[in-house]
Amino acid sequence: MPILLVCEHAGNAIPSRLGTLGLSQAERQSHIGWDIGAFAVARELANTLPGELIYQKYSRLVVDCNRPPGVSDLIPEVSAGVRVPGNASLSDAQREQRIREIWQPFSAIIERTLDDREQRSVPTVLVCIHSFTPTLNGVDRPWHLGLLFNRDDALATLLAEHLRIQAPDTVIGMNEPYIVADDEDQTIPRFGEARGIPHVLIEMRNDLIRNTAGQSRWGRVLTCALQRCLEELRLCP
Repeated sequence: MPILLVCEHAGNAIPSRLGTLGLSQAERQSHIGWDIGAFAVARELANTLPGELIYQKYSRLVVDCNRPPGVSDLIPEVSAGVRVPGNASLSDAQREQRIREIWQPFSAIIERTLDDREQRSVPTVLVCIHSFTPTLNGVDRPWHLGLLFNRDDALATLLAEHLRIQAPDTVIGMNEPYIVADDEDQTIPRFGEARGIPHVLIEMRNDLIRNTAGQSRWGRVLTCALQRCLEELRLCP
């Protein structure tokens, strides 16, 4: 199947040697630790489309696998106003250890998967699965989901058309509530754009996918819409 799913913020695990990073359980389980509901929807898509799924089990607070190396929030000292004591004043060696042990293997498995698919002449559509909070700084976010891209909006635009058919009441943000940028994002610029394969980053509002009913519903909606996209792109097996 052409779909390659990537979920960079699937889990909130922390290596035992780092303890809790100085955070409470509630903080680690909140949105700063991971994308709530994203992995469950990605897994649903992988099972129903079907498609390959690559996901990161470690928290983005340990190291953010959707950030290029060198950016300030690769290992954030503050996230959404919450200080992360375990990330304060890290030495270069400590930063490099997290990159070497977590960030690099995750990037490498995406690279190897794409190389293998290319060598086998398997067409690929890259779909990244994320979630976002219903409010930010006290302001409500109206979108049910956002479709993100950088320079190439072809798949995002096509997917939006089919989502509106599958779920007409869905409020879709194009490059909302975030944007994709070369200096802030890793997966779409490096593995989608650079290789010239169709790609989109899907952001879902996390209050809609916190439970199994919501995860199943949005999994079904996205599955149907992505299948229609593959048909139009003539990529169905």
